[in-house]
Amino acid sequence: MKKILSVLLVVVVVAVAAVYYVSDNVAKNYEKTIGELDKIDGIKISNSMYEKGLFDSNATFDLIVSKDLLDKIDESAGAQDLVFKVDTELKHGLTALFSGAHVKSKIFIQNDFIKNMVSVFLGSNLIMTADANVGFGGSKDVLLNLSDIDFKDNKSVTLTTKGVSIAVDLDPSNKAKSVKFNVSKAYIENKDENFSLNMENAFADIDYEQPLVIDSVFDWSIVPYASKSGFKIFEISADNYQESIKINIADVIYDSVLKINNGLANFKENVKAAGISVNDSKYKELALDAELLNFDVSVLEDYIKNLDKELASSDFGGYEEFLSDKFKKDRDEFLSSDPIVKVNSLTLKNVDNNALNLNLTLGFKGYDKKLTDAQNIKSLIVNGKINIDTTLAEFFGQIPEVGMFEPMLKEGEILKSDGKGVKTEFKFDKDKMDIIFNEKVGLFDLIRGF
Repeated sequence: MKKILSVLLVVVVVAVAAVYYVSDNVAKNYEKTIGELDKIDGIKISNSMYEKGLFDSNATFDLIVSKDLLDKIDESAGAQDLVFKVDTELKHGLTALFSGAHVKSKIFIQNDFIKNMVSVFLGSNLIMTADANVGFGGSKDVLLNLSDIDFKDNKSVTLTTKGVSIAVDLDPSNKAKSVKFNVSKAYIENKDENFSLNMENAFADIDYEQPLVIDSVFDWSIVPYASKSGFKIFEISADNYQESIKINIADVIYDSVLKINNGLANFKENVKAAGISVNDSKYKELALDAELLNFDVSVLEDYIKNLDKELASSDFGGYEEFLSDKFKKDRDEFLSSDPIVKVNSLTLKNVDNNALNLNLTLGFKGYDKKLTDAQNIKSLIVNGKINIDTTLAEFFGQIPEVGMFEPMLKEGEILKSDGKGVKTEFKFDKDKMDIIFNEKVGLFDLIRGF
C-alpha cells in the first residue's frame, strides 16, 4: 500500500508540475502574441492584465486601431481610433500537453457612438467571439465568429446575417498559413427601393504558398495562393420603376491558383455554376477555364494602390480618368510584361442542353512603353472562336432581340452556319490593323456598314 501511495504521489506531483509547465508556457505565448500585436503599425495594446491559474487563466486588454491604419484601409472609414475590449479565458489543464491550450475570447466595441449603433444591429456591443487552440510550438488555429445581425426598422429595411466566420491557421510567428471564410446567410431588403439580395452558404478557403504577414493585406500585397470558394444561392432583385431585373445563380464553385515566377504572376481560374437565370432567360450550366499570364506583380500592386487612392478622392473623374495620362506610366509598365488573358474554354448550356462554347486569347506581345498608344496597337493579340449548337434565335430564345441580328450577321459573313448551329472565328490582323472575322470581314468594315 505504501508503494502504491508513493507511486500515486509521484504521479500527482508530475501532473501538477506538468500543468504548471503548461500554464507557464501558455502565459509566455500569450504575452509574446500580445507583444507582437503591439508592434503592428497602427495597432496599440493597452490595459493588459493576465491572471494565471493552474488550470485556467483569465486575461483582458484594449486593442486600439489607429485612424491612420483605418485611412490606409479606407479613407472614408472615420475620424477616430477604434477601441476594442478583449476578454479572454485560457484553459490549460494536463491534456494541454498533448492537444494544446484552448483560448476563448469575447471582443467588444468600446467607442460610444459606434457601440450604440452596433447594439441596434447586434443587440449588444459584442461584435465577435474568438476560439483558438494554441500549440506549444506557438502555432494557433483561430476561429472568429461574428455576431449575427437581425435588424428590421419600422419602415422597410431588413438586414440579416447568420454564421459569418473566419478561421485562420497561424504559424509560430503569427503568419497566416491559411484562411477560411464562411457565411451561412446574408440577406438585405429595402422595400422602398424595391431591392433585395440573398446569399446562402458562401465560403472561401485560401492556402498560402508561404505564410502571410497579416498586416501585408493592408498594403495590397500579391502573394502566391491556392483557393476554393463559392456559394449555394445568390439572388438579387431590383425594380426602379423603369426596368426590373432578377438574377439567380446556384451552386457556384470557383478554384483559383496564383504562382509567381521572376516577379510575374500567373493565375489559373476555374468556375462552375449549376444554374443561372436573368429575368426570363435561364441557363443550367456554366463552366470556365481561364488563365492570366505575365502580370507584373510590383507594377500591379502600385497600380492598385494608386487607383485605390484616386477612387477614394473626392475629385476622381471616373472611367475616363482611369484611362488618362495620370495612369499612363502604370499602364505602360504593366503592358510591357506582355500580359495575356486566355479563356481556354467557356461553356454555357441552356435548358434545352444546347451549348455555347468560347475560346479567347487577349493580350499584348512586344509592347514598347517608349511608343505611342497608336504605335503599340500592333502588339495587340486578339483571337478566338465561338460555336453554338443551335441558332442564335433558339439559344437566346428568351431574348428575341439577339435572334433578330442573326440573318444580318450571316449575310455579313460574321456568322457561318455549322450544321444545326452557327460559328465564327476572329483574329487581330496587324497589317490591316483590324479584327478579321472568318478570314474575310473586318470589324471596322462591319461598323461602317451599320
